[in-house]
Amino acid sequence: MATEIPTECSVTGSHPERTSRRQLLRAAIACGWVGSAGAPEALAQGAPSDPIASLIVELAKLQTGDLPILAEGARRRFLPYSAQATGAGVSALRELIRKGADIIPALVSRLRDTAPTGITLRGTTEAPLRVATGLDAALDDGLPSLRMSLKVVDEGDAEPAEPTPAPVDPSSTRETYTLTVGDACLLALGQILNRRWEPVRAVAGGVLLAGPGVLPAVAAKASREGRAMTSALLWQRFKDDLDAGDGVTRAGAYERLSLYFPESLEALLAPQLRRPTWDTTVIDHWLQTVLYMEPAAIEWPLLHQRFRNRLPQEQREGILHRLLEHQAANVRKRDAAAYKRQRLLLGTLYPGARTDTWPRFAGVPRRNQAALVAAMTRDESKLLDEAVAALFRDIPGKTEDDDRLALACAPRMMDRGLRNEIIAYCRKRQGKTSPELRAEMERLAP
Repeated sequence: MATEIPTECSVTGSHPERTSRRQLLRAAIACGWVGSAGAPEALAQGAPSDPIASLIVELAKLQTGDLPILAEGARRRFLPYSAQATGAGVSALRELIRKGADIIPALVSRLRDTAPTGITLRGTTEAPLRVATGLDAALDDGLPSLRMSLKVVDEGDAEPAEPTPAPVDPSSTRETYTLTVGDACLLALGQILNRRWEPVRAVAGGVLLAGPGVLPAVAAKASREGRAMTSALLWQRFKDDLDAGDGVTRAGAYERLSLYFPESLEALLAPQLRRPTWDTTVIDHWLQTVLYMEPAAIEWPLLHQRFRNRLPQEQREGILHRLLEHQAANVRKRDAAAYKRQRLLLGTLYPGARTDTWPRFAGVPRRNQAALVAAMTRDESKLLDEAVAALFRDIPGKTEDDDRLALACAPRMMDRGLRNEIIAYCRKRQGKTSPELRAEMERLAP
């Protein structure tokens, strides 16, 4: 039985597990999002003398026209590096985020601020406004073990309970909702911490409300994480994100390091670029056409061993990584039958593996590495130039995952005098890759 195949982010497209800007804007149109008339009442009271408090008050000036920028933040695009800039509300949001760890206590203290912004959401029958049902739905931490969390875990070493379909609760819907200053503070806090903490998110069939304005538990959890955060702990968090995060999380860690800790870039990024990579498409093809098609569990170990023997030693851990990703997809879909079968398969092939606590992998998926390299545009390090070039020269050049990584390396290499190598790769692969990637290659090597 086949399961959903999630994918990491690519060079030319957005991360499919993250809300796209276009999707959020479509939801905005469907729901009839409108700016509230006039300036919020809080603005008429005058700005406080404290510069930080003044910036937080300015968040009340966020307007509907700022939605494209907030949508970029929903995908964890680092807003200080966003090319878009509009009104006073967004300017204040970006300035707060730029301050990093120093601003976290002030943001935490205002998470429960109910002062309205200028953004009001209106639901419809076809696209209702739904309140998130819990912290798992509201706060995405971007790390595998946390993405797998089912919230309810038995005592000791027991596996998480099997997912079950969530009933629709009419009381969890809203006709309208006005984003609050506290909601904006949550977004700013998530931006600093490299976490997908946004108060509103486009989902299938409507818009999900997940900010402290509707979920007090969100404010409580964000407060606990933020209250203890120091500059040193923030640096460690970004290091951990590079080690264990998905593609978007690792790219976000680079961007934040480049702003908050630029002196650490070489020491942290050079080892990341030397990590072994594996081709997800190759593993997926075997899983879908061989392993998942075999109904007899007694045959799984032999099939697994044969495939492992075909892979280079450093790429074999990619099988477990992909099995865990598929199980995470079953959790997101609340597919209890697929979850149960995948749990049996994992227990048969990897008896020590746990789906709620992922192991640390020495390598990364090639498309995950592509997301990181594509983000590396905020430094002038020659050491990292050389590391990217070495990574590029090791690409086999046989699959779309290879091509995504090559295209991720292209901007940095072409800016550093290695244009001919990129052109040669593109011309070799233009007729063998996907139409999407072919168009990018033809642009680089006409």
